[in-house]
Amino acid sequence: MFDVDGTLVRHHPLAIPTPRVCDAVRRAQEAGFLVSVATGRLVNGFEKINEHLHLTALAVLEGGARLYDPVKKIDLWKENMVENEAKGIIGDWYRRGIPFGFNSGGASYNSYAMIEMKKRDAHVMAADKEEWVRNQLSGRITLDEEALQTVAYDKVTHLISFPLSPLEAEEVRKSLHPYSSVSASVNTTHYHEGWCVYATHATATKQHGILELAKRYKIRPEEIIGVGDQEIDYPLLMACGLKVAMGNAAQSLKDIADYVAPSVEEDGAAEVIERFLLSNQE
Repeated sequence: MFDVDGTLVRHHPLAIPTPRVCDAVRRAQEAGFLVSVATGRLVNGFEKINEHLHLTALAVLEGGARLYDPVKKIDLWKENMVENEAKGIIGDWYRRGIPFGFNSGGASYNSYAMIEMKKRDAHVMAADKEEWVRNQLSGRITLDEEALQTVAYDKVTHLISFPLSPLEAEEVRKSLHPYSSVSASVNTTHYHEGWCVYATHATATKQHGILELAKRYKIRPEEIIGVGDQEIDYPLLMACGLKVAMGNAAQSLKDIADYVAPSVEEDGAAEVIERFLLSNQE
């Protein structure tokens, strides 16, 4: 089980897996291993990298809130946030002018602050600024006073706010403490090396998603290798028998890891596959 951003690909919204990573994944799948991801990405973000990886195993998406079949293109399991808590958080972040977005019933919403941030940062994200903005905002609904009244709050799967300073991110996370059914983590983001807060239902972490996947494949958690780099990946590693932190991982992950792989820039994900899966096949 691999995290995506910072693990399979570097932290950049346009990043794709390197040839070495793609080759390692291909060889592992051909050898009969299940290779999957547990990521905060939505379906479209996952599909963009899967154009290169060609993963066929079930995927854990949206931070653990969604189990997705990439072959049939359908959801097999989903855990939404509690309606009144999602509504309370969204209203609070909206009033505070925090750049944030969320997904609800298949619709993606961005706050004004998030949209302006994406427009402002276009020059550092892509050579073609207009194309970057179009791709980032395509299909997304601008969250305004009218939209706040029409959101299906009972179908919100996750919320993400960024970019923030470490102190701001921690303050945002602390503001979520009154919401008893929410799980939140602070992670780095590709926007100007800022920080984001990622929130899901407390029973929709990457650990819950992986355990649901394991149940469907009838495999034991101790048979799974988990690889990640950020705080949101702590539950990912805790769900797996062999815990691997990337060389660029947060110290909290390295502290619980059985093995520290090379960084994402050094194709650490490929090294994990080669060391723990393919070495016994040669």
